[in-house]
Amino acid sequence: MSNWPEEPGYHWVTHNDSTASHLAKAAEAMAAPVPDVAKAQVHATMAQAEATMVVVHTLRDIMGRMYEQTVAVENLRRTIAGLDGAEDDARGADSLIFGREADLSREA
Repeated sequence: MSNWPEEPGYHWVTHNDSTASHLAKAAEAMAAPVPDVAKAQVHATMAQAEATMVVVHTLRDIMGRMYEQTVAVENLRRTIAGLDGAEDDARGADSLIFGREADLSREA
């Protein structure tokens, strides 16, 4: 499970729905007897912003999953290094994690 504050996928659905809503309002403004170009342009711009947020939140969720997988691989590497009798300290070795690092052992 992702450690991000929102449930993965929630913002994707919300922003996707908002994108569709703004596109519909833009089309409605252009289809009026007297087209309201300014209103259509504003809604089209808002739709573009919402679509961008779909991408941003999706990428954020993907990066969160990748980080979690990297931590799991790092823990596995440390465990194997400890079990094979390696003389060097497994925690002193170069880490695979290039972000924030925390002690993930159960003893902590």
